Amino acid sequence: MIQTKNIQVLPGCLPIITGPEKAENAVLLIHGYTGNPAEMAFCAETLAANGLRAAAPRLPGHGTNRRDFRNSGPRDWLRRVVDSYLELQAVHRRVHLVGHSMGTLLAVLCAARYTPASLSLLAPAFVLRDWRFKLAPLLGLVLPVIQTGQPPEEEDSSGERLILHREYRSDLLAAQAGKLELLRQKAVAALPRVQAPVLVLTADGDQAVDSAKAVAVLHHRAVAVPKIIHEEVSNATHSFPFAPEQRQDCAQRVLAWILNN
Repeated sequence: MIQTKNIQVLPGCLPIITGPEKAENAVLLIHGYTGNPAEMAFCAETLAANGLRAAAPRLPGHGTNRRDFRNSGPRDWLRRVVDSYLELQAVHRRVHLVGHSMGTLLAVLCAARYTPASLSLLAPAFVLRDWRFKLAPLLGLVLPVIQTGQPPEEEDSSGERLILHREYRSDLLAAQAGKLELLRQKAVAALPRVQAPVLVLTADGDQAVDSAKAVAVLHHRAVAVPKIIHEEVSNATHSFPFAPEQRQDCAQRVLAWILNN
């Protein structure tokens, strides 16, 4: 592990930068809430193998531990995304944004400020199924952490993902959930300012995001977007961008979209 001011970054959670350094097209891939760059690795490698520069930064507070996470927030996360976007823009003629879950919210906020060539929104978090998120901004002020002892899913049952489960997902981090809810509201409010074409990929078995309502919000509010394409990934859950069964399909759809925009 890498130690910086007593914070340990798990090796598998380090930022990813791959592909031709002088590629015309660059892609910024933004992971989700409590996630890390490794979740975007397969997509990044697929894009790089097809001549694109791909970068997946680590959002502050992610891939380390609970204390570090609780000391981070939307301004930190968006600042990392904006910095990464501007760095790619300084070298490459066209920059595309790809986000997963919370990463879609950050991608929208970045796209509302700048002019990416395209957006790919994977499981866009415009409408969350868990009603507790709406209460979290207030609840988190009183009970920042609610101990639930949530056991890990199969995908989180070993290695670094088990460590990450213990730090980020074994309890309800209400204060952080409140920050996610406020970020969601800001992203929805920013949709009218987005002007890039949008690909939306949703999972038919997503238990975290209400896909139908999220797509409806996008169509209703993204009034300046010239084109919105929605595709559904079959037999998939919220984790389809990095799930072994669907990640190749997801990466190929994103690649095709970027090459055509």
